[in-house]
Amino acid sequence: MERVVCPVLIGREIELTELEDALLAANRGDGQIVLLAGEAGVGKSRLATEVQRRAVKIGITVLSGGCSEADLALPYLPFLEALGNYLTAADLD
Repeated sequence: MERVVCPVLIGREIELTELEDALLAANRGDGQIVLLAGEAGVGKSRLATEVQRRAVKIGITVLSGGCSEADLALPYLPFLEALGNYLTAADLD
């Protein structure tokens, strides 16, 4: 069964505003770091996907990587994955 993502993000206006403010500040050169944390299924990935979409829309390059509890022995895996995905995409261009 294919996963369907709702095109409209509902009920996350406060979080989106805060994340978009951080995104715009980073784009101006002001260092930012954010943490999306919460229980499984609360919408962290959907929120991150929306922020990524908005970043790309304004011309920001987005690198994305991830890990799971099974990957805890590989501390830099999300960064390696993000760079690998970016470099692979750059080679295709």
